[in-house]
Amino acid sequence: VLRPSKPPIYEAYSEYIQGLEFFVLKKDYETALGKANRAFALDTSFLIARDLACCASVNLGHWAEADSLAKSLTLRRGELNRTQQLSLDAVCAVISGDWLEYKNTCREMIKLEPDSKVNYLNSGRASLWLNRPLECIKTLSEIKAQDTMILQDYDYWSTLTVAYHQLEQYKEELAAIQKFRQAMPECYISLLCELSALVGLGRIDEVKKLLKEARDHPNRLEVPENAMSIAAKELRAHGYENEAMLVLDELIEWYRAKPEEERQSDLYLYARALYEARRWQEARETFQQLQKLRPDIAEFQYYLGRAAARLGDQAEAMRVSDSLEKAVQPYLFGGHVYCRATISAILGNRDEAVSLAKESLRQGHLYTFHTDFDFESLRDYQPFKKLIEPSR
Repeated sequence: VLRPSKPPIYEAYSEYIQGLEFFVLKKDYETALGKANRAFALDTSFLIARDLACCASVNLGHWAEADSLAKSLTLRRGELNRTQQLSLDAVCAVISGDWLEYKNTCREMIKLEPDSKVNYLNSGRASLWLNRPLECIKTLSEIKAQDTMILQDYDYWSTLTVAYHQLEQYKEELAAIQKFRQAMPECYISLLCELSALVGLGRIDEVKKLLKEARDHPNRLEVPENAMSIAAKELRAHGYENEAMLVLDELIEWYRAKPEEERQSDLYLYARALYEARRWQEARETFQQLQKLRPDIAEFQYYLGRAAARLGDQAEAMRVSDSLEKAVQPYLFGGHVYCRATISAILGNRDEAVSLAKESLRQGHLYTFHTDFDFESLRDYQPFKKLIEPSR
């Protein structure tokens, strides 16, 4: 039932529209959040502004704030129309890491707004997160062909190409990326996507050329680092270990050559590069530095547990794993369980690793197994292969 509500005051509506433009067109979620909050402060009956603030908080990873906003909207659910209620349901599903509920809610939104490309895109992404790439491609194909605006949305292209990659349809992936680069020639994300497709096709010389292009890319300072990191992970995942190590060595030197201030701000990325390069002790020491600076960030503990396992420090690895089992921190989305799965895999506890990996997915972790070399000992283990096989 659509419930009538009075029009918002003009100033609130103006702030909301500006926020919506920042959110949708510029993907500037910080500014969108500020605009949405101002709109609601001007008119507390204007609940759609609060919904925008909630969505922006989700995209910024401000989970506690998003959860608080969602709960405040839930208390006033009766004042929302059906479309707004579904939008709230979708946000609540994301906050809880329930990707199936999120996908189903997006499908309900499509029924109400069949011309909205955003609902198709969100549904397709949810399918991808559920390891259903074929379903993702089908959903994206439902977007009306005449909707040329979708061609200017890098989320659409990156979702589509990842789906093809998961299905090992690398020629189709590359064809989509070429359309992406034609539609958005200045967008660096197309370059990153192309690296994955070229590795899948075994065109390693072209990967090297693309990495050179990334080093000279004018638009984003972090493009070279992102490109090298993605290339190294994909090269390793597709069996090019030596080539991956060469790229990682270059990436580490790239970080080391930066000015001191930049090195400090990039310390986490540098630590991850060390870990990927199998420099376990250096990685461990760097993550220890990071944990001293920010003991509240769970990711640092995850890597310290993994590094301990890699170094054969089983007692420390299991101490980390046991502490993660007792973790009560909210909004982890199964990350702590996923880390326990990697530790088990490294230590050779295959059945436990698969069991924990399944549980991490149930709690909202995404399918990142393809490029995670901590599961390399399980690549030929049938229960693990069955777990990561994409649904067709």
